[in-house]
Amino acid sequence: MTNSGISALRVVSYWSGPLPAVAELHFRSFLSRTTNATYELFLENDDVQTETEPNGRLLEWLESEPRVRVHRDFWSQLGNEEVAPGYRLRKLAARRGAAGRIGSAVRRWAPAIARRLHVSRSRLLRGRTHSVGGWDFDTDSPLVNWPRWHTYRADVFRVLAPSLFPSHDYLWVDLDTCFVRDFSEWPLDGAFVYRWDDQPFGNNAIMYLPGDGQAARALGSKAVAERSFRPWVLLTEAAVSDIGITMLPAPEFDPVWDPESSIFGAPKDFMASSQKAQRIVDEIEDRCLIVHWHNQWKAVPATESPWAILNMRMSPAVGPPRP
Repeated sequence: MTNSGISALRVVSYWSGPLPAVAELHFRSFLSRTTNATYELFLENDDVQTETEPNGRLLEWLESEPRVRVHRDFWSQLGNEEVAPGYRLRKLAARRGAAGRIGSAVRRWAPAIARRLHVSRSRLLRGRTHSVGGWDFDTDSPLVNWPRWHTYRADVFRVLAPSLFPSHDYLWVDLDTCFVRDFSEWPLDGAFVYRWDDQPFGNNAIMYLPGDGQAARALGSKAVAERSFRPWVLLTEAAVSDIGITMLPAPEFDPVWDPESSIFGAPKDFMASSQKAQRIVDEIEDRCLIVHWHNQWKAVPATESPWAILNMRMSPAVGPPRP
């Protein structure tokens, strides 16, 4: 990819509610380890933050950074997008009520029942089971409660958001990630995701779509046709091949899924002090483009954890104001 292409890169994420304090490393690493890209942070339901709270100071800092743009009230911009054949996002976003609460209960218990009955799909509920995702409903099912289903809103948004940045290269990142290398070292010559552990589909925590829009449009069309925006539906090996998305191996993005990594199978070690903490950091610095630490939103990182070591290694001039 040329430098002019990298300068057009938009790094995009979404969060509902107050920003988690551990996301400090995510933003600090973006600002200190990458260049020639603009960060587009989409927030909703964040009005409870105040400057006296740690996450409020984090947001205040981000809003002062010239490479970061914070967006609110953005769903209306996408309201006319299809999420199922003939079914617009604005209708889905207006859904709430008892049916959705029933749906939450069904999603909780349906996977075990479906496994026992060997059911993979139900016409009655318009849902289906998946190896990782458990039971999911089709987008236009009355049992989808849009206001309460935060993870699904994120899955919908990351597929629709490229339309907000026409002609720009688009890199989706979840907030539980730490940038390690500049984008000049990333494989930005074509659309990609990376494999979800050893599953036959990709992980949408990190997803790159070039600015020509072909892969983005194909992905959106696939979501509409499938009535689902979940990665285990959209990013199967066959689907990404048809769309023109490369499925990369996990190690450069997700050492928790790398059998050769010291943090393999143990995401909590990223937040904990241990004898192998420094080795984990050195491996990440040597092998990774970015590291996914798998949620842990309420974790308080230990002072000598990999999280803390990496946070200190970032430029000391970059960071949120301290109390």
